[in-house]
Amino acid sequence: PEFLMASVKAPSRAQTRGVVKMTWEGRVPPTTVLGIGKDIPGPVFLMASVICLFLGGYCVYQQNLNQLLTAATISPVYVVGSLLLPIS
Repeated sequence: PEFLMASVKAPSRAQTRGVVKMTWEGRVPPTTVLGIGKDIPGPVFLMASVICLFLGGYCVYQQNLNQLLTAATISPVYVVGSLLLPIS
């Protein structure tokens, strides 16, 4: 049917102009993939990752491994701090 073919057409150039390629080859992503962190140097990312790893690990140790986990012993600070581990 002709009416179906009219609704299926290729996107115009104006519609595809804002599309950014979000894949890369190699180990280091280009700055367009990093988005908000494109102006931050790599060593800063490394320090932030290491700090998040240690703080998150400490919070998990204090909350889960150091004491028995019950409703009375849950500390919101340690729970929020443990969320730093996936960031690292």
